[in-house]
Amino acid sequence: MRQHKPIIFLLHVALIIFFALPAWSQNNNSADTEHRPSVPNNVFTQIQIRPIKSNEFNTSIQCHASGVDQGDWQNISFSELPQNQFFCLRAKINIHRETLSSNPSLLVGMLGSVDFRWDYKPLISNGSPAPSFNDEDPGTIKTLVRLSDDLLNDGEHMLSATISTFSVGKELDSIGYVLAIVDEPKLANVVLFVSMLSAFFIGVLVILFVIFQLVNWLYQAEKSYQMFSILCLSAALLLSVEQAKFWLDYPYNWHALRLSVIFVLTFITSFLLPMFYVAYFRLKQVKIWVTCSLISLIIISLLNLSYDITSVALFFAALCWSLIINILQVRESGRGKAASLFIIIGIGFIIFYPEYFVEFGFAVFFIAIVLTMLVALIKEMRQHKARSLKAERIKTELLRRNMQPHFLMNCLTQLMELIETNPQDALVLISALSQEFRQLTQQSEQDYVPLADEIALCRNHIQIMSIRYQKDYRLAVVGEVEGIWIPSAILHSLVENCFTHNKISSDRTFELKVRQAGKRVNLTLITPIENKTNHQGTGSGNHFIHAKLAELNQKQAEFASYESDDNWVSQISYVNINATAN
Repeated sequence: MRQHKPIIFLLHVALIIFFALPAWSQNNNSADTEHRPSVPNNVFTQIQIRPIKSNEFNTSIQCHASGVDQGDWQNISFSELPQNQFFCLRAKINIHRETLSSNPSLLVGMLGSVDFRWDYKPLISNGSPAPSFNDEDPGTIKTLVRLSDDLLNDGEHMLSATISTFSVGKELDSIGYVLAIVDEPKLANVVLFVSMLSAFFIGVLVILFVIFQLVNWLYQAEKSYQMFSILCLSAALLLSVEQAKFWLDYPYNWHALRLSVIFVLTFITSFLLPMFYVAYFRLKQVKIWVTCSLISLIIISLLNLSYDITSVALFFAALCWSLIINILQVRESGRGKAASLFIIIGIGFIIFYPEYFVEFGFAVFFIAIVLTMLVALIKEMRQHKARSLKAERIKTELLRRNMQPHFLMNCLTQLMELIETNPQDALVLISALSQEFRQLTQQSEQDYVPLADEIALCRNHIQIMSIRYQKDYRLAVVGEVEGIWIPSAILHSLVENCFTHNKISSDRTFELKVRQAGKRVNLTLITPIENKTNHQGTGSGNHFIHAKLAELNQKQAEFASYESDDNWVSQISYVNINATAN
């Protein structure tokens, strides 16, 4: 992620491996240590610059001629090249042929137009340096030229250049990245390896983007799938624009635009990372998380820091928010341990090695984070599938239990008698049966229903049983039911249990007590006990209720049933779900 120094890290590695270390090794193995040159071999030293004044028309003489008075030249490092200036540059190098590779080339990475000469002889031009912005023809960000053997005699050599840097655009911390002699084939292999690795990472991210978009649209719509998909796309774009410095030898006046695109993508990726965890863990108070994360990133963006420091700070903030979210989940549910570990490693990397993090650590670290996310999402998809299968079984069980042959045969037998003795009640029974089956079919497709609808279903079933047994059964409700949602058919199962395990021979009243405390709903259903045929607190009805609460992930739900005097008491406590949750 090194933004204002697009190739320095890679080239430093290449130089150390393929140039500096071999030279050091050969020098240290030399027997003639007393006659080493005082100037380092094959390294540019004594880099000097001098501004070209407007009245100096012959820049060739001023910058490249031998014997020029260098009293007004300024010693600098290559990373200190001035911006928005027209100037001369000179650098000396002491060549020792035995320490050079077989394919030595001059590599210059900088933002500027330049005309190079080697030992006062024309070497190569990159763009056209000029005394003004309008006259300058911007060069590319990299100059690589093979040095012939006749240019590399043992001894001291001079590299001189006429340079203009008017098209940099924004003020950057540095516009000079590398000035060195390298082994061109080896450098090309390193660049190829880094490019292939980056392309692999980008390809993986794009594939994940496509897969999770398809999963979200065709399999199951989940905010976490959508957020993960967008995060992968953002990271793929960020890596693509970042790695463009290796793939494209673009004009240096495009560099500021590229850095702006990188900044925008870095901001988006840094925002999406914690937001994915918010969606994945289904956190409440989403607006607060979004606002806090966004404000922190905006503040960092407005601090007017360098591109590198801004990128590091943005990722640091994103990792901190992600770590906070994961630690909260570890404490609450035990989830997020692996992600927390990787995030802590990433934060430590940023703190102790920020230079390496922005260069290559981001890509490796982000892929590691993506893999932990991918594993977590696959587990979540498996859980969704298991819950869906369980939900279908519960729906089937609900319909089977209420359409069992024994129940239907009793109702049909009663209906035949009523047709002969009381046709009016027969019509009421037919209507009540039709209404109950219609409601059960509808509710089997819903996780939650309004409590008022569930009460209506229970009263409908009680009406059917009243007609069957020719008694007056009623359901009395105590408490406010408005705004309360309930897992579908669980009260109906309790009422149905009462008649399955009892033969109630007298007029009785069922009582439902409703109490809401904060977000919790507490329901108490009191049903009569007469002539028990079996234990009312066991059977498929209670198993259905436990399964239903588990299916809906009501982890804090409580269900208990017990006998009290001449009644059976069933108590249900759960977290209320409003209409938008459905």
